Amino acid sequence: MSRSLALFPALLVSLAACHLNLGDGITVDGVRLEAHHEEILTVEAWPASGVRIESQQGDLRVEPGEGVNTITVELFGRQLGQAHAALVDGQLVARAENGAPCAIGRVTVGAQRCTSGAGP
Repeated sequence: MSRSLALFPALLVSLAACHLNLGDGITVDGVRLEAHHEEILTVEAWPASGVRIESQQGDLRVEPGEGVNTITVELFGRQLGQAHAALVDGQLVARAENGAPCAIGRVTVGAQRCTSGAGP
């Protein structure tokens, strides 16, 4: 099952953190992906066209907050740490070495609160 959502208007993205787990897996195109870990991307500016996210499994949450914009992504692959997240032309993607199967799971978007700039 694939879920997608167009989000806010991410130009510069960097890997801010990585957390590794082993456990439940998912099957993508007939391949069982049991190794999974979490990465946090820091987004300097949301693209004007928005962000597209397609997740093979898991929830998509948007949490308004203060500070930097982030995208926390659960990634699945055959081997631990094999898959990595990137924001490419406004789309969140999972990539693995040599084109190995990989997938996006749970995603949490932490977005700065918008202000109009108008004074009281």
